[in-house]
Amino acid sequence: MTVTREFFVLFCATIITFALRCAAAYQLPEPVNPSYKWIDPFQVNVTWEWKKPHHLPKNCSMSFIVSLQTKDKPKNTLTTNKFYTQEFYTEEFGSGQWNFTIKKQACDGWTESKSTPITIKTRKPHAKVVEDFKCYIEPNKLNCSWTPVDPSVALNVSYRYCGHDKMKQCSTSDRGMRSCHLDYDFLKVIAVCAETDAGLTTFKPRLVIPVPPLRIKVESSQLQLQFDFPQVGSGCIWNYDVNYTECGEQRPSRTFKLEKNETTPKTIPYKESCRYDFNYTVKSVSYCPDIFADSSKTVHYGTNIPPDETLTVVAIILPIILCACVILSCYCVRRHSAIFCPVIPDPSTIFKEMMNGNRDLKPPGNLYLPVPEPIEKCSVALVSEGANGQKNS
Repeated sequence: MTVTREFFVLFCATIITFALRCAAAYQLPEPVNPSYKWIDPFQVNVTWEWKKPHHLPKNCSMSFIVSLQTKDKPKNTLTTNKFYTQEFYTEEFGSGQWNFTIKKQACDGWTESKSTPITIKTRKPHAKVVEDFKCYIEPNKLNCSWTPVDPSVALNVSYRYCGHDKMKQCSTSDRGMRSCHLDYDFLKVIAVCAETDAGLTTFKPRLVIPVPPLRIKVESSQLQLQFDFPQVGSGCIWNYDVNYTECGEQRPSRTFKLEKNETTPKTIPYKESCRYDFNYTVKSVSYCPDIFADSSKTVHYGTNIPPDETLTVVAIILPIILCACVILSCYCVRRHSAIFCPVIPDPSTIFKEMMNGNRDLKPPGNLYLPVPEPIEKCSVALVSEGANGQKNS
């Protein structure tokens, strides 16, 4: 009984040990000795070593997972080589170093290997040495300009077209604003490196076009906005982001999409009594490099017309005048009530006096009495007869 129990325990331990060893044998080995080399300021080549197990099945492909740790989530790339080439721009990551992991992909019952880390650093520390770097698109060339962060520090600006290893230098001047002219191919992407002795920055420059003009007219109570198609990027689709005010009040911004040969104007509601102020920006979308237009100057249309206040004035002033007239009328009627409302005698009183024989009827009320006229007195003087005779003789 004891021998049987010991044999059973030994048998189980052997099985477990064998299973663990088999499980360990079926995990792929990790890549070793990772290293990197900068091909130019924008492109780095990462290499590593990996020893293939001798008993690995023949149908297992040589594939590795390269993972870059970004701000949002890891970016995974699958490669069948023991090297990996990637373009990096410090302005996109805001850093002069990137953390990679490399591991062998699982295959045919073998689990994937452990991850092998590697940190890639730029030749110089990342530093912001230029500001407002723009390249204006002109016929067959780019007119690039920028402002150095510290004009007193020696600055070197170089560029190349993506897919071409040859770097070119930008001409500079001693003024605060510096510029250079580049040959331009719409289908090529330009990469720029600006560096000083202390650090560098790499980026894709901002491509800028002149602001397309805007024409405005009114039709059917609608403002019709007619944008000109940009002179570059004939196959591009453009977004026009429009901000505007109506009677000085900010309205919700509008985005209009413009395609080649599109002539239909864009419309917004219109009020005749309002002035409209427009500002807009332009950006390429769909199958085109990122091309922008600087914010436009303010475009005005219409005039703010004060509202007609005649009805308001009439509604306020007319009741006041009517009230004043009513008050004056009441005052006049009350003051001259004897004229407007004379006292009428009672007919029963007159009838009683007539029956009683009283003929001296006292006039009732304040009847009109004529004013007595003045009477002149006449005096007669008698003349004697003798006096008349003497006078005649």
